[in-house]
Amino acid sequence: MGKIVNRYYFNSVIDTIEEGVIVFDANGRAVFANSSAEVILGRKREDIIGRTYNDPALSVAGKNGKALSDVELPFTRAVTGRPVLNEDFIAERPEGTKVILSVKAVPFRDEAAAAVNVIQLFTDITARKATEWLLEESEERYLGLVENSPDMIAVHSDWRFVYINHTGARMLGTRTPQDIIGEPVLKYVHPDYRRAAKERILLAQQGVVAGTVEEKYLRPDGSLIETESISIPTAYRGKRSIQLVVRDITERNRIEARLKRAKDLSDALNRINAAINSTLNFDAIMQRVVDESAKAMGSETAGIALREEGYWVTRYIYGLPDIVVGSKIKEKESVITRLAIETGKPVPIDDIYTDERVDRGMMEKHGIRAFMVVPIILRGEAIGALSFNYSSAVTFTDEEVDFAGKLAIAISLALENARLYTAERNIADTLQEALLVLPSEVEGIDIDHFYHSATDTSKVGGDFYDLFELEHGRVGIVIGDVSGKGLQAATLTSLVKNTIKAYAYEDSSPALIMFKTNEIITKSSSAASFITMFLGILDIGSGRLSYCSAGHPSPIVKRSGAESSFLITRSPIIGAFVGLDYSDDIEVLAPKDILVLYTDGTTEARRDYEFFGDERLRDVIQKTSLSSAKGFPGSIFKSIIDFTGGSLPDDLAILAVSLRG
Repeated sequence: MGKIVNRYYFNSVIDTIEEGVIVFDANGRAVFANSSAEVILGRKREDIIGRTYNDPALSVAGKNGKALSDVELPFTRAVTGRPVLNEDFIAERPEGTKVILSVKAVPFRDEAAAAVNVIQLFTDITARKATEWLLEESEERYLGLVENSPDMIAVHSDWRFVYINHTGARMLGTRTPQDIIGEPVLKYVHPDYRRAAKERILLAQQGVVAGTVEEKYLRPDGSLIETESISIPTAYRGKRSIQLVVRDITERNRIEARLKRAKDLSDALNRINAAINSTLNFDAIMQRVVDESAKAMGSETAGIALREEGYWVTRYIYGLPDIVVGSKIKEKESVITRLAIETGKPVPIDDIYTDERVDRGMMEKHGIRAFMVVPIILRGEAIGALSFNYSSAVTFTDEEVDFAGKLAIAISLALENARLYTAERNIADTLQEALLVLPSEVEGIDIDHFYHSATDTSKVGGDFYDLFELEHGRVGIVIGDVSGKGLQAATLTSLVKNTIKAYAYEDSSPALIMFKTNEIITKSSSAASFITMFLGILDIGSGRLSYCSAGHPSPIVKRSGAESSFLITRSPIIGAFVGLDYSDDIEVLAPKDILVLYTDGTTEARRDYEFFGDERLRDVIQKTSLSSAKGFPGSIFKSIIDFTGGSLPDDLAILAVSLRG
């Protein structure tokens, strides 16, 4: 076990075993006790830890009930080199009942051979030993032991009780054992379990022990107890009989059920969190909340009512007819909802007939006997309430109320995220719309453009384009793609466009303009931001196009009467490093030639694992019968949609420019 007892090992492993475990330090003081020790000794762990081995609460007597001297106690024997291995002792519980223990006590030693800890393991063998002592010793001795047993110990012969201890009498709901002696055994077994109980008795009569089983017993007052029981062949007063040992596990099962319920609700809350945070749509959040939470709470119906102009208006429902949507009541008429809003906590009503605050008439009208109201708060203001409804009385557990409280917090966070997103989206949309505005008319050229936001993303993209007039019959043509999405991308787009335009009024070289723009953007944006961009300066009179492409997809020129071709000269991206070199190139456009610029969302649109691609785009452009830029971007987009089936994973921008003939 090493030099020290590993505390994590005891907490995570030993705490799960059926044997009781107490660890004593070298001074004989208890430093650890597992949950089985609590059950067997009838003491809380806090009442065990800190006591010494010879404390009356932890000390044991000999199996004959005689007090032991200090040297005879398991701890003393273990530390003096006399380990205790499976010896029987008697311990006394706080209420005075005695339990028979099979004890092991073994020291743990360090390198110096000094005892560091003593681990004492023990098993409750009261029922088994009682049976053995019935055979080995006198009936009086046996009866004295079983009367002190915390379990019901009974003997039946010919299907009727001939003996039962006081614990058993109390367990079965009678005042004294005499009230049960002579009664049929199966009378106290719940009807659902009688057939199986009868089969076990028949086996026991043949000398076969069927093992421990769980079953329910029925008291005379109709109440139920959940038990573990075993039937053991024995002899009582010289007659073949069957001993019945029964442990009441009602409370244990209740605790286990509550723990399971708490886990189920925790898992449900995690699923609800994932569901409502997978969307930023207010209506979708609310409907998912009412659907998933109603299932988790086991409610027959549920609804979310929103606060609207002095009324609570039902907007989202579960298990209710659609006609309920839109129904409303005045705020002041809903006392329970107002209480939930004022306290900011769920308000459970177990039974409308035992709570004077409830409008029983209204509840009866809707067939509601029990309900819980959960406030929905957004930014400190109550905007709604969620109600779980039941047609019969229920007892809401602490776990369910806790679940409802945490659910309210989760709803508030999801709604706040949606609100913040909507605000950001509105700002970014407004900014992006401004960034995509082009002149309606430029003399000598035709212009058309198309922008489409991705269908599977909720963020505003970084695709942009621009066209602006310069001196001497020239126009600047820009298309680009900023890394990232949302407001940050839209803000950087604005900076890039304005920088390009400012330098274009000073210089005629696209490469020089790109160089200056890169210096500004690299120094004023984050290291994670970069831009691919194409800048062309077109002389409308001559058709001369000087351009620089900074890492952007190559534009395509559709020639009038010739094959379409790519503009292949390329330069580095913008915003990555300062001091980069950028190159110009020249292309001449003839009247009715069409220059098509696009972002990578165009060629990277996909169908399954196949991209739309550069060559397919060039073929589409080549086969398009249009003779000017007008309608060209829309025609290309239609081909992309036909190819993908309508799903676009990225934003897409297309700009077309042509010289008039």
